Amino acid sequence: MDGARVTGIRLNYGNLRDATHEIPQEDRPVVISGPNGSGKTTLLEAIVRTLFGFNRRSEAGLLEARLETLESGWCELRVRTPEGAHLDIRRDFHDARAVITTVETQEERFKGDANPAGTNEQSRAFREEVRALMGLADYEDFSKTTFVEQGVLINGALSEELLRVASGGSGGVEEAQKTLETRYFELTKEALPGQSRGKNKNRRLEELRHRRHELDEALQETAAQERQRTPLATRIGELETEIAGLDERIGALETAQGGVQSQRARAAEEKIAKDSTEDAKRARDRISEARTAEESARADFGARGVGCGPEQVEAEATALRQVLESLREAHRQQQAAETAAEAATPALPAGSAGVPAGVWVAGAVGAITAVLAVVLGRPVLWAVAAGALAVAGGQYVAHRSRVAAAVRAAQEVAAKAEAARADERKKREAEVTSAREAVTERARVLGLAESEPDQMQPALEAIEKDARALLEAQRRLEERTQEAADLLVKLRDAMKDAAPSASGDVIEALRVCEEHFRKEQVRLEMEGEGAAVELPAGVEATTESVKSELEEARWQRGAKEQERRQQQEALLTRATPDASSVALRDELEQVSEEISRVEARVRSLGFALELLGEAYDEFRDGDEGRLLERVSERATGLSDGQIGPVEPGETLDAARITVLGRRVAFDSPGLSYGERVAIGLALRLGATDFLARNGIRPPLLIDEPFDDLDPERAAGVWKLLTDIARERQVIVTSQNPLTLEHLGIEPDIRLTGRGLNG
Repeated sequence: MDGARVTGIRLNYGNLRDATHEIPQEDRPVVISGPNGSGKTTLLEAIVRTLFGFNRRSEAGLLEARLETLESGWCELRVRTPEGAHLDIRRDFHDARAVITTVETQEERFKGDANPAGTNEQSRAFREEVRALMGLADYEDFSKTTFVEQGVLINGALSEELLRVASGGSGGVEEAQKTLETRYFELTKEALPGQSRGKNKNRRLEELRHRRHELDEALQETAAQERQRTPLATRIGELETEIAGLDERIGALETAQGGVQSQRARAAEEKIAKDSTEDAKRARDRISEARTAEESARADFGARGVGCGPEQVEAEATALRQVLESLREAHRQQQAAETAAEAATPALPAGSAGVPAGVWVAGAVGAITAVLAVVLGRPVLWAVAAGALAVAGGQYVAHRSRVAAAVRAAQEVAAKAEAARADERKKREAEVTSAREAVTERARVLGLAESEPDQMQPALEAIEKDARALLEAQRRLEERTQEAADLLVKLRDAMKDAAPSASGDVIEALRVCEEHFRKEQVRLEMEGEGAAVELPAGVEATTESVKSELEEARWQRGAKEQERRQQQEALLTRATPDASSVALRDELEQVSEEISRVEARVRSLGFALELLGEAYDEFRDGDEGRLLERVSERATGLSDGQIGPVEPGETLDAARITVLGRRVAFDSPGLSYGERVAIGLALRLGATDFLARNGIRPPLLIDEPFDDLDPERAAGVWKLLTDIARERQVIVTSQNPLTLEHLGIEPDIRLTGRGLNG
């Protein structure tokens, strides 16, 4: 079966930096050309070392040289599996880690340690991946078969080394035989199977058999004395039964103790859940009530049309009362001024409204005299009457003049008083107006601008009452909100991940908490119903009762155990002062078991030695024939039947190969170059068939197969390689462009640079 084929390579290794090359997939050799130092060998080595790595113990110097100038040395191969899938295999050389990824699905098949000398699971798994792809799992196999370094194509030899590679090495078998013999004679002096002589001194097995004989004799002697101890043994049996019963009771009590404690803990948790549910509901109800009361108080207060906040009402009401008092005072002063003005009005002069008495007397005299003159007819009386009337008239005229003057003076005083009263009235009216305006301004803030001052006091008291009610409702709402916030902190701590957000509505958060703890309470109640505690008879289902009963049972067990030890000591002293039959029997049983184990180990080691010798001989005989058969098949196929078969000798080094009818050594000087190349390739490919797993044919990598060859020999080598390429991938390098041109070969990969540019 064709092995995996390399289809591409990317590398930062050796003297190549971040190079990428595609490998053609055709049934012919792939040719890499370039001058010395261009990186041809580096490419082949990178392919091999990506698959098999460096042994860091034996190849540390080589690895260091390859990575000397690199910060990061790596190589990535793209390979096509025998089944047709494609894989990317990447190895980082600094840490020996590798990754295998399926290209089609990008599935990571392997990632980890790929140290070829590693014994861990990862390194073994990587080697199995490589074995499944290439048929070989380590560099030693590959370098001896399908990786042909420069100059060694015709230097192959069929030797014991190939069988040692396959069998693990004859030295390893001999070492294993010596190890088995050493371990065998560490256990017994008896001769090995098939040998007549053993060792002289006793070993572990003989010493154990001697000890068993001693113990058997001592046991017989002790058993005779112990027959007298039946009562003690009976009591010990009774004590053991009682102790077993107490152990059972203690176990039940300990289980019950845990159950009771669990019940109490569950009850405590249930109480916490119940209290938390009630606390959350109570807090939610209280804050809802407080919100409702605050909203109602706010509505009542808002209906008043007040233009300030409730917290300002008291100050505004005080200010309004002050300006109302100022208005009332202005009214009082206005009324007082009016009263004073009326009281200060000047009176008219006395007598101004009547006639003086002298006028009346003079008039009365004149009238009487006139009457007498008429009656008496005396003229003189008319003169007296006229004189009297004249006096009365003069007095009346004088009186009227005086009255008119007094009235004028009184009127002047009254006019001045009226002017003063008018000024005072304007002043008081201005004070009243100012006070009324102040009242109106203050009343407007409190929504009382349309009310009469004498009606403001009852409305003001109602506003103050509503403001106080709103402030009290707000205060109570703040208290309830703070209480709820404090409670939510505690409830959130208890709820952990199930806690509601701290930024949401308080009532909604309380509702979530209430629902959570109600469910928790139900869960705990259901758990409690299904967690019945089984208690021994007579024990109450309380922690104190169980603890008391447990302490009592433990004390009783301790007392029983002490009595049992005392009885056992008494039982033992009835036998011998040194040992008891129980101890002797136990030791005898242990020694017998140890003898059985040692005897089994001795038989196993002897059998293993026999099997190892027989199996190794059989293995070598069978594999030697298989190896020769594979090489013969390859030689015959590569030479069209002119070379082969291979005939065995006493050793592989003495094997011979038939060339054109004559039997010769593999490195016979009489062979032509072409025959030697064919034999060299037959050896390598036959060894590959011998070593490869499941008949897988890995790629054949040959460094400089045309080195120093004339065109005719180069053509012969090219024909062999072309034939081989029909069944497996073949990759070769060449630095000789003339040879390639002569053979008509167009290189698939040209490396034109040198050194780090190659």
